[in-house]
Amino acid sequence: MIPLKHRALVVPVDFSADSAAAIKAGLDRVDDPADLHVVHVLPQIDFASHSALREFAAGGDRETEARRHLGDLLRQTGAEGAKSAILTGDHGLATADYAKRVDAELIVVTSHG
Repeated sequence: MIPLKHRALVVPVDFSADSAAAIKAGLDRVDDPADLHVVHVLPQIDFASHSALREFAAGGDRETEARRHLGDLLRQTGAEGAKSAILTGDHGLATADYAKRVDAELIVVTSHG
């Protein structure tokens, strides 16, 4: 039987409209917002990346911008007490590795976004 509440839960977000719904669903499944881990994964950029992506990355600090957006999203969803992290790499692998590191019982993902 799946427990109604979890002691560690990961919600990967991409800042789409569905991200807020995923965070709210995660909040419903923890007793304490501190048990919620909200992560955003930045793609790895290297010399082979598309030039537009490299130009975007050079125009500002991607991690700083992602942290700002993540903080805004947590405030908007009432999840200020949640833990947050900005990861880099493959979205699925980085999220799964993070979930394993924090011993998460569940990963909440959206069907879109």
